[in-house]
Amino acid sequence: MSDDTKKIKVTLDLIKEMTCSLVGYKIEDFILIQELPVDDQGKYQHEGFVFLHVPSRKFYRYFCTRSGSYFSDYHYQYGEDKESNVELTQVRIVPVETFKWVAVK
Repeated sequence: MSDDTKKIKVTLDLIKEMTCSLVGYKIEDFILIQELPVDDQGKYQHEGFVFLHVPSRKFYRYFCTRSGSYFSDYHYQYGEDKESNVELTQVRIVPVETFKWVAVK
C-alpha cells in the first residue's frame, strides 16, 4: 500500500450497522453505495462495501471476512483495533474496458 493512501476510522458498531443496511440508506454521515461481489475461498469469504461519506463527498471501501458455514453459523472478523475502530480506505471509480469473445460470421 502506498504512503498516500487515505484512510479514516469509524467505530465497529457503526460499520456493523452500515454493512447491514440497504444500498442507498443513510446512517449518520455515510450512504452504502455498493456491496462488492463476495470473494468465496471455501471456508473463508471476503465481503466488500463502498460508502459515500456525505460531508466530504468522498468514497471509502471496507472489507470484512467471515468463516463458517451456511448450515451452521458464520463468524465475522471486522479487523477492529483496541479502541473498537475499523479503517476505511478512500477509493475512486475508474472506467475499465472489457472484452468479449464472439463467433465470427
